[in-house]
Amino acid sequence: MKWRSSVKLWGNSETAKSIYSVGLVCMLVLSGFGIFSMAMGTPSPLAVVTGNSMIPDLDHGDLVIIQARTMNQIELGDVIVFTAEWYAASPIIHRVVRIIECGDGDRLFLTRGDNNPSNDLGFRTIEDIIGVVLLKIPAIGNVAFVLWTPIGMISVAIIIIFALVNPERIRIRRDSRTGDCFVNTYYDWPI
Repeated sequence: MKWRSSVKLWGNSETAKSIYSVGLVCMLVLSGFGIFSMAMGTPSPLAVVTGNSMIPDLDHGDLVIIQARTMNQIELGDVIVFTAEWYAASPIIHRVVRIIECGDGDRLFLTRGDNNPSNDLGFRTIEDIIGVVLLKIPAIGNVAFVLWTPIGMISVAIIIIFALVNPERIRIRRDSRTGDCFVNTYYDWPI
């Protein structure tokens, strides 16, 4: 078929095709995440719960999807993701338990974890709030915890290397056992 000769990729090795495919998948994932971030109105539309302060609603390892909201769209009882000076390690995911309307039109939000006996220190302003939790996906965030360990990172690197190198090795082994020329039967189709 003549159309195969016009596509330069078909003439490359399996490793080159694999590298191209992995690169294409990475670009698509990053583009998709960028579009998802824009749709959610925040650069951080995903977060993983890392504590027990929101049990029973949110458990350690749950993945949450976050959407930015304006000050007037945040309501009593919403679970919000925010930053605080008293806990700089990562954003906090707690529930709005009180809203104070200020005379100048601003609002202040008091928060507390569902499993905590007392309210959080101070009030949240709209500048502190990353967004409101829309959806939780139970336990899927545990995968992220494993991947961020040294063993997880090494495992991912080995899988990527295996995926890039192995297609060509499998083809060569198959050819040597059967005696057939896989490349010729694949590229030169009979009429």
